[in-house]
Amino acid sequence: MQYMPYNVYNYETLKYNRKSRSDDPLLSVEEVIENHDRILEEYAREHLGGPIPEENSYKEVGSSETLDSRPEILRLLKAIESPAIKAVLVVEVQRLSRGDLEDAGRLIRLLRYTNTYVITPHKIYDLRDEYDRDAFERELKRGNEYLEYFKKIQRRGKLASVKEGNYVGSVAPFGFTRVPIKDKNGKTECWTLAEKKDEADVVRLIFHWYCNDDIGVTAICRRLESMNVKT
Repeated sequence: MQYMPYNVYNYETLKYNRKSRSDDPLLSVEEVIENHDRILEEYAREHLGGPIPEENSYKEVGSSETLDSRPEILRLLKAIESPAIKAVLVVEVQRLSRGDLEDAGRLIRLLRYTNTYVITPHKIYDLRDEYDRDAFERELKRGNEYLEYFKKIQRRGKLASVKEGNYVGSVAPFGFTRVPIKDKNGKTECWTLAEKKDEADVVRLIFHWYCNDDIGVTAICRRLESMNVKT
């Protein structure tokens, strides 16, 4: 175990948690965060002198690749500008970011110039130290490479599923409804689309108006509104 820098004890520590694509897909966001909270709180009690206060806990329930589209990490990065904050506790470096090199550079600069330690259960990173900074950057790059690989495999799987007639979206387009395809045991394997009669008739009507009667979009919207067709 790496020794804690002595001055961290005299300052506040923030805790950050979010679900990653590498987590067990059978677990919900709440379950993953709860499991990681348990790990981090145990570490805090053993090595930081006590649990992290709730007001210093940041939990990202949404998933996004960029820093700017994750409100909790932005709140955390704003908070570390305070001289009272000395460290960020996280399960692994990649939880902070799996974005591109621009995001990685931005994160490193903020942590480095605010003199903020990044504490994980396995290693403590002081980004003022060039070796720690290099190790931290390599971890972020490794996370980004994994993310790109995962997205590539995911796209390939989705394409193969679509070619088999499956629908991979969570919401059916207007005019259709999602229908489960079940295996021999009655368990849903995947989904396909079936026509939804009332909506499908509206789609055909829109097509006829636009293509055959040369009616514009605004006029079509007004007609649909007068028919009380929901958007």
